[in-house]
Amino acid sequence: MVDWAGLISTLVFGFAAGMITAWRKASIEATMIWVDDLRHRVEIMKGDREKRQQLRHVKMDEDRAAELKAAEEERKRIRRAHLELTKALPIVNEAVKTWATEPARHRELVSALRASLERLSSNGVKVAHNINDWRSPDKWDLQYLAKNIDTETHKYATLRGK
Repeated sequence: MVDWAGLISTLVFGFAAGMITAWRKASIEATMIWVDDLRHRVEIMKGDREKRQQLRHVKMDEDRAAELKAAEEERKRIRRAHLELTKALPIVNEAVKTWATEPARHRELVSALRASLERLSSNGVKVAHNINDWRSPDKWDLQYLAKNIDTETHKYATLRGK
């Protein structure tokens, strides 16, 4: 006689064991696929991170180059301004001396002084003066301008490191 209960229970347990084995294999394969996908994503993220880091380094290099260029331009501006101030100081001192004694020379010096102040202004140097009429500046205004040019000359000499 056939033991139906034993046969059915063997079939059920065998089927369940087969299903568990199949599920384990499927889950292992699914896990392997998931791990491969995760590995691929990590590699992509690592590549993206490296690209971002390279771009960041390039940007930092460009910023540093721009800073160095700006600093060099500022040094050049200070040097040009200091040179122009050192040229303007003797001119204004001579203009003060020739104010009442040599009118033709005085007008020539005032014209050169005005041109020098325009060049200084283009270099970003603002020298305070009270001269409204450049055709006949007052001696006191020229002395005030000489004092301010001297002050600016010392200031730019300090900036230039001389």
